Amino acid sequence: MKNGYLYEFGVFRLDIAEHVLTRIDGPINGELPEKAFQALCYLVQKNGHLLTKKELIDHVWPDAFVEENNLDKCIHAIRRVLGEKSSEQKYIQTVRKHGYRFVAPVRCITPENFVTAGKAPSSIGSNGSAPRTEGSDLTDRKGIKKDRFRLIALVTSAVLLCAIGLGSWLASGIQTQLDAPILSTGFTAERLSSNGKVFYTVISPDGKNVVYTNIVANEKQSVWLRNIDTGSNVEIIPPSDSMYFGLALSPDGNFLYFARRPRNVEGEASIYRQSIVGGIPETIIANSQGWMSLSPDGNKISFIRCRYKPNDFCSLWMADASNGSNEIELVSKSAPIRIGDNRFSPDGKLIAFATGHSETGANEYHLSAVDVLSKEIHDLTSEVFFHIRSLTWLPDQKGLLVTAARIPNKNFLIWKISTVTGKAEPLTNDSESYSNLSIDKTASVLVSTQFKENFRLQVFEFKDSSETLVLPNTSSATFATGGRIIFTSRVSGNDEIWSVGPNGEGQKQLTNDPGDDRRPVAAPDNSAIYFASNRSGAMHVWRMNIDGSNPSQLTRQTGGFPRFLMPGGEWLYYQNSVDKTLWRVATTSGEEQVVLNRPASSFAFSPDGKLFSFAGRTGNAKRVIVSSLTDAQTDVTYKYAADGGTLVDIAWLPDGKGFVYILSRGEFRKNSIWLQALNAAQPPRRLADLDDDELSGGGGLAISPDGKTYTVSSGGWRHDAVLFKGLK
Repeated sequence: MKNGYLYEFGVFRLDIAEHVLTRIDGPINGELPEKAFQALCYLVQKNGHLLTKKELIDHVWPDAFVEENNLDKCIHAIRRVLGEKSSEQKYIQTVRKHGYRFVAPVRCITPENFVTAGKAPSSIGSNGSAPRTEGSDLTDRKGIKKDRFRLIALVTSAVLLCAIGLGSWLASGIQTQLDAPILSTGFTAERLSSNGKVFYTVISPDGKNVVYTNIVANEKQSVWLRNIDTGSNVEIIPPSDSMYFGLALSPDGNFLYFARRPRNVEGEASIYRQSIVGGIPETIIANSQGWMSLSPDGNKISFIRCRYKPNDFCSLWMADASNGSNEIELVSKSAPIRIGDNRFSPDGKLIAFATGHSETGANEYHLSAVDVLSKEIHDLTSEVFFHIRSLTWLPDQKGLLVTAARIPNKNFLIWKISTVTGKAEPLTNDSESYSNLSIDKTASVLVSTQFKENFRLQVFEFKDSSETLVLPNTSSATFATGGRIIFTSRVSGNDEIWSVGPNGEGQKQLTNDPGDDRRPVAAPDNSAIYFASNRSGAMHVWRMNIDGSNPSQLTRQTGGFPRFLMPGGEWLYYQNSVDKTLWRVATTSGEEQVVLNRPASSFAFSPDGKLFSFAGRTGNAKRVIVSSLTDAQTDVTYKYAADGGTLVDIAWLPDGKGFVYILSRGEFRKNSIWLQALNAAQPPRRLADLDDDELSGGGGLAISPDGKTYTVSSGGWRHDAVLFKGLK
């Protein structure tokens, strides 16, 4: 068992190394939360043995104090995915007052018999992580023989070749970049990680090493260096509770620059400088966003600073790379325009930078450059994007590679942008999305990170917080009268509106458009569904019949996300997509009016339409504010259930006697859900502790009309490193 790689039981196969549970005879029933996946791994490895609840809790939550109901939820989730009722116990046996035992026969497929173990089924990945014996997912695993490693490498390369399908650099009239070998070399790709926790990576100028961040035990982050030729890994910055926001290497490869800040601390990050062989990091710049670049001679560093003030929203700076002195502001943008990734040109005279915003759901991101001496700014291309995540120059300075998305395609592709013609051409045409980009000095090797959304909608009962339904690839929802759930899902490749019965029956796709359709709100009489869509080129409120027919655009002026339909149906209230203020639109005439010229993360409304609530502040204290909808005057403020928390989403009870909200502690983790009565003197009541997974943008909180169930959307994003040696 110690040397085992795969474990089979019943119709299931558990691949601990790859964090995957598959079903041999068909698709698996949903996904496992991270902690449930860890519990399953431990149960299977210890099959036949009684594991006490304390032992399981100590293994799954080694550095945290949790109650037994957290473990019970994990066991319930495992049984649900395995299709086992608690009364059957064909996989997991409950030993009352003691713990659990995995009782199904387990077959261990070792590296020696891996080849003859039969064809592996198509897999559906878990968002969990398994126990590790090494500090990094990129570290070679002990006990795995070279033959198996070669086999997996061949299989991985073949799968990537078919799935990624990188675009060919063979378009007519384009001359091959002789000084960018990666553009004229046949496609090769090597996946460097599979744990979904490698967020940032950078390649050394000589192309021999990759430096990357990695999340290890207890969500601590560390920094590692991998030798590409040997595959060996060395930890150069030990695990800590700090969060990383960017990496850069000096042109000689001797110094690593990184941006990080302590977890659960508000504000921007600091940039540090450290020898690549280790040592004590030196703080050189405070208050930065993480995007940074070194000049070709290594003397200057560029970085981004965002104060989020109306006339000074984000700015691009330059300073001495050795100690951060002599700061110079080169570019400043007003709200809501952001500045993102930036790179010194090969001659050191320009800094290319991504700038724009994505609030309207339109293509409003530009690629520009600033002269470091004159501060003159010009666009490198007239083509625009929904968002640009990362960029890097080609050595001859006649082009750049960028990772960017362009509506209606929401995937982030790798693009080549010519600085001579301004033309932008995608180099990838697959379903993968790419984030970081880093290239060696000869443009022979490229390292990038792939990322993938992995959120699910969970339906819970109010009376005991038991889970009754899970909808994968789902981010927001509302209830129609009768209990039918209207939700947003990416199962078709982009955000669409779907509906399903309260027990998961009769699932139906209601929209089918290249744009993104999100945040549905159902009319109380089941006559219509209002939703946000950028199908017209920007995010606006749309209306369609309850069956998805006859879609029509409702807002024309500002647009945003629908929140509430008045009982009479005459007004639809929505949140402005740009400044997050509250607006309303007449459902017949289309007239749009400002209701509250005050931004908030989320608005919710009492069923009778007389009151609305939102997250705000009284002084420096965070509060839930309840106001009258007729005059927008503050009526009552409610203290959060826990100081320092962040209100993620809020919804009113159907009887109007209170509201429910999701509170998050620590980078949208340690989530809990609370019920607050309208009597401000009455403290909030905890309904449940949610998984430690990240919550989706709005939290997905909705309450059924009968007040018996509620929904929450959680999960996260997977990030893994990929090495390219050719893009042809």
